[in-house]
Amino acid sequence: MIKQIKILCALVGVLMLVFIAGCTSDSKGSVTNEKEVPTNVEAAENAENDTGTNENKVKVKIYFSNQDATKLIAEEREISSEDKYTAVIQELIKGTVHEHSVSLIPKATILRSVKVADGIAYVDFNDAIVRNFNGGSGAEIILVASIVDTLTEFPEVQQVQILLNGSTMETITGHLDTSKPFKRITDVL
Repeated sequence: MIKQIKILCALVGVLMLVFIAGCTSDSKGSVTNEKEVPTNVEAAENAENDTGTNENKVKVKIYFSNQDATKLIAEEREISSEDKYTAVIQELIKGTVHEHSVSLIPKATILRSVKVADGIAYVDFNDAIVRNFNGGSGAEIILVASIVDTLTEFPEVQQVQILLNGSTMETITGHLDTSKPFKRITDVL
């Protein structure tokens, strides 16, 4: 009996070490961005109000959550075609203009950069997207889908990798594996 207790204690100890080791962050999944583009809601609003430039505009669909966080609702916006990936995510952070939809991205979230390479958009946010997100599993799926489906509206983007301060993250709130790129999520449209 004592031998079984010792074996059980040793097994529990090993499992705890494995769990602790798995929860530590590392920089193996780090993506080096050529430039950081700190943006937030105020910066997006200031850019929208800047009428001194004659830049080309493109119409895009931006996806927000419905009130129940079960489906995505498309809103059409005009953005600058010059840095369209950054502009479209800035609009997503800025939020919806319709009462029947909501933005799940926390207001304090800052977009650090967006880079597209080999059909994958790497979207790098600060930690506010994790720290200030207060949704459950369904809302986490819809949050990720809103980012992924908005960027995959561009034909050259087939997948989206969400980054946190330049590194891949395992999950936003523990419900969805975000360590790998996502393809378009059509079952919530």
